[in-house]
Order: sequence, then C-alpha cells, then structure tokens
Amino acid sequence: MRISRPPRKTRWARGRVLLVALLVGILGIPHGLSVAQAAAPPSSSDGTVDLFIQDGSVVQPGQVVTVRVTLRAAEAQPIPERAIRLSITAEPLVTEVAMRRFIAREADPSLTTIDVSISPEVLELETGDVRIPFTVPGDPEAEGVPPQLYGLQADLIDDVGDPDAQASLSQRQLLTVVPEDAEVAATPVAPIVTVSVPPAGGQALSVGELEAYTAPGGALDVVAGVLGRYPATIAVDSRITLSIQALGDSAPESARKWADGLSGLGFSQFALPWADSDPLATQAIDTLLYARLGQYPWIHNQEITGPQLEALAQRSAEAVLVPSSLVNSDRTVVQFGSARMVRVDVELSNALREATIAATEVEAEAALQRVQGLVAKRAFSQTDEALVVDTGRLPVTAISLRLENVLERLENVEFVDIVGVPLDKEASELALEINESSPSGEWTSFIADVRELWQSDVRYATIASDPESVVVQRWNRYLALFSSAWMGNPQGRDAQWQRAQEDSAAFHNSVFIEQGSAITVLADRTELPVTIRNDLPSAVTVQLVVSPSRGNLRVEQPTISVVVPAESFRRVSVPVRSLANGTVPVELSLTNSLGLPLGESVTLPVTIRAGWESVITVGLAVIIGLVFAIGIYRAVQRRMAGKELGDG
Repeated sequence: MRISRPPRKTRWARGRVLLVALLVGILGIPHGLSVAQAAAPPSSSDGTVDLFIQDGSVVQPGQVVTVRVTLRAAEAQPIPERAIRLSITAEPLVTEVAMRRFIAREADPSLTTIDVSISPEVLELETGDVRIPFTVPGDPEAEGVPPQLYGLQADLIDDVGDPDAQASLSQRQLLTVVPEDAEVAATPVAPIVTVSVPPAGGQALSVGELEAYTAPGGALDVVAGVLGRYPATIAVDSRITLSIQALGDSAPESARKWADGLSGLGFSQFALPWADSDPLATQAIDTLLYARLGQYPWIHNQEITGPQLEALAQRSAEAVLVPSSLVNSDRTVVQFGSARMVRVDVELSNALREATIAATEVEAEAALQRVQGLVAKRAFSQTDEALVVDTGRLPVTAISLRLENVLERLENVEFVDIVGVPLDKEASELALEINESSPSGEWTSFIADVRELWQSDVRYATIASDPESVVVQRWNRYLALFSSAWMGNPQGRDAQWQRAQEDSAAFHNSVFIEQGSAITVLADRTELPVTIRNDLPSAVTVQLVVSPSRGNLRVEQPTISVVVPAESFRRVSVPVRSLANGTVPVELSLTNSLGLPLGESVTLPVTIRAGWESVITVGLAVIIGLVFAIGIYRAVQRRMAGKELGDG
C-alpha cells in the first residue's frame, strides 16, 4: 500500500514543533502556554483556594522552590477529589501598574502551565493541600540581571485529564526573583492601625462595655500592647475617647488608664469621626453642620467626585486620606485643587486585611507574601515614596488576634522600612484630574433614606426647649450606619438600619397622651381631664388639639398650648359644653407649633347625660327637706309626750 507524504512545508512545520518541544524538555522550561482568561473567584460556596511559596516569596533565578496550594472546604460543603493547575505569567510583570492589575484581577496576562496535580478530597471546614515543586525562571550564573516579578495562579479544575478546563476557584500570588548580586534598597512603608469598636446601636459606650474592652485581655488592651511593641500611625475612633471623657471619674479605672497610655503609642495619632463613619455620607446627611470630620478625613472608597473632594477639603484643616486608585500617581502626597491627598495603597491594604482576618495561618502567610511582592516592586523602582497601608480598618475585636503577627511580619518583610504616615508632608505632585466615579444607585438611595429619617428627627426635636440636647444622640445613631465596619458586611448594616428606623419611631413617640378611661358627663358644662407625658431630657411645648367627632359636644378651647417638664407629665383640663345626650368619641392629638402632628392620637369615649344635674339637685333637695321635716315632727312628738307625762 502506498503511503502519501505530506507537503514539504508541512513537514518543516512539524519538525520545528518537535525541535521546540525537545528543547523545552531538555531545559526544563515550563510549558503549556494557555490563553489569557479571567480568573475565577478565590472563594465561593465550594470553598477557598490560596497559595504561597514554602521557601519564601523572594527567590533566586534557577532555584527549585515548592509552591503550596491549600484548599479549605466550606461548612456542609466538602470538596471532592479534583485537580490543581499551577501557572506562571509567560513574561515578568515589568511595571508596577501591571503587577497591581494582575493581583487585583483587573488584567489577565498569558500564563504558562507549570503543573497539573490531583487535589485531595477535603472534608467540610477542613483543609487540604498540594505541593508542587518547580524551577524559578532565569539563569543563576548571569550577572547584572535586574530583579524581576512574576505572577503565579492556582486554579481548581474538575479533572487532571483536562488541563485546559475552566476553573471554579482561582488565587494569585507574586514571585519575587532577586539575583544574588542584586542590591535593593528598602522602601518606606507606613502602616495605619484603626482603633475602633463595633458600632452596633450608635450610643456612647457604657461603663460595662468600656471595662470589657480595656481590662487586661480585652480587645483594646491587647491592641494597645501590640502597638507598644510595633509602632504604627494610629487612627482612633472618637466614640471611644468621647465615651471615656463623658463618664469622667465614673469611667472604669482600666479605661482611664488605657486613655492615658494611648498618647504614648505609635508614630502619631489622628481622630476618626464617631464609629469611623464615611465622611462623604456624613456630609450628605449633615443638615445642621454637626459633622466632625477631623483634621484628616479618611474616605471609605473611590466613589467620589471632584466637587465632593473640594467640599471635603474645605471642611478639613489638614489633608484627606484617599484610596491610591483615586489618582494615577506613585507619590504619597498629591495636590488636587485645594485638597491635599494622602494616598492609602489599595492593593497592599487589601492584602494586609486578608492576613489580619485570615481563617488559618496558611492563608495569613499567603496574604503576607502578596504584601512582600507589592513592596518589592516599589523597592525596585527606588522612588523613596512611602507606601501608606491600613491593616484592615476593622474593629479591634476583629484584629486583636492576628495584629501582632501581621505587624511583626510586615516589619520583617525584605526591603521594608517601617515609618509614620507623612500626614503633614507637602504635596510632591500636582494632579490635574482624579479618577472620578459616582456611587451606586442603591448607596445613593440609602443615603437619601437616612437623610430623610434624620430630618424627621430634627423636625420633631423643635418642640423641645433645648433641641440640641434632644437630637445630638440621634445624630450619632445615624453616623454609626456609615461606619467602616459595614464596608464588608452589608447584612450588618441592613440590620442596623432596621434598628435605626425602629428607634426613630420610638423617639417620635417620646411625648404622648396617656390613654384615659371613658368619661360620663352629667352637667351642661364640665372639663375633660387629659394627661400628657414627656420622656425627653428637655421640657417641651406642644399643642393639644381636641376634636369631638359629633356635634352634641362642643369644646370651648379646641387647641391648648401646653408646656410639659422634662421626663415628667402635665395634666390639662379641657372645658367642654354638652349640647345633647349621647356618646361622643373625642380625638386627642398633639402637634408642634407649625401644626405638624406628633405621635399617635388618642380617642376618648365621652357619654353625655345632659339635664340630669337638675333632676338630681331637686331630688337631693326633696330628700333633705323630708329628712328635716321628719326630724322636726319627731322632736315635736317627743316634747308633747314629755308634757303629758308631767301633767299626769
């Protein structure tokens, strides 16, 4: 049988492919270039995937390292035996922008598959791992080679036999390759530690709460101890300090001791608004200029416009802390209009947050290796500009467990020099534009709803002789709705919003009419007794409106102005006149000076028996006359009887 040969062009192409494959096999170069595709999420209902280099994320060219890929199963959701695909970026991440876009999943460069291995079955809430050795790219003998950064990606796929399958979970890591003869100067890193407490309720902290937080082993006590060993710039929730100040000598000794020691901690300190509320949202609902934004307002996200930033700067004495993504720059302090902005690194902060709240030590290690890569890339450029980073912006109850480990590891990261945040530094760059973006419609609607509820409270408080003392605590309640604690917990914020609406409804019923019993009117003219109670800490002036539902009862004074003392009550007599017999429901309600209703109205049943007063008076007169006549008769009888006896 004759076998036909393919054309010469085809034979040459096949030969080149075989030659390349042979060279790849001989040199041990990773193979299997995959098409760039979007990474799957790092966690889902299936579980969580993460990876780190067991030998440390700073390695040398040609070094054989082991990548550890870990899987953690979710509750009631075990992960069956599947496969892990480990890939490396086909080319180094040359620029800092490329590196940040890769780690933030904003870019999907081409990847080269290193290995595909079977992953073990992982039972619910347990972890399993796959260890994959590979050779770091680069020639260890080459001289004068600059440091380079590669990206690693681990994907959970269904079958080891289908290496190009779509991933269900993906995570990324940074591999820092530094030749042995390379010299890399340290880059300044300025961590911010937020000292705040859970904002539930929005009220000042009680004696019991302060004691629990500041007693030995309490969350505030633990964090203060860590900051004494590993200095950072400290952002303090004013809710804590103001609560201690308000209690004065009544504050627990541990709380007063904690406050006294706070001033000696860290590089510097600055105050946060109550519950670390979002300055932009606070400004949006601030109808009375109550907002205390502090010297350094710290916005929660990038959703800000130029005019908003300008307005914020005008109400700030110093600078505005903003996400680094707001302006395209590698400078720490940037000027935009009248706003001096201190850029807080988004990617670094996200990685440190992951390390701080990591469920396992392995996941914390993986997050800290991403921090290492991010810092290393800045160190390679040697700009001497500080990287400002926050450690999670979470309440102390969430960070106290791992904060010391995170700050210690950050201090020991290669190429890092820990410094304070340059809050007072002059801007080194002038920005002509910012990356403006508007908040979502849902967030805008939420702010509008909060503003409307706050304004209704303000209107209600006008009945008080000292409105500010009545409404100030309500303001703090709404600030807590915009706390940074809810940035990653929308369900918690929704629960607090529901509670805030219930609190507002109760507040609007602080001054009310007590429900009285039914009244029977027997005279043509009488007075209806009404009791008004005031639960507010200030005297109030209200208008009592009395409205009979039928014409057989006339109110002599339908509207009566009443002053009710603070936390007390006042009884009012309402003069009425009965015109006909029958039962009349009388509506009693309260309004403010503008006639706007206050609280709920009360209905008082009044039964009229007009004319019975005269009948009863005549009856009583007859009875009294009869008694008097009988008395006289009996006296005369006794006298006559006595006279007859004397004659006898």
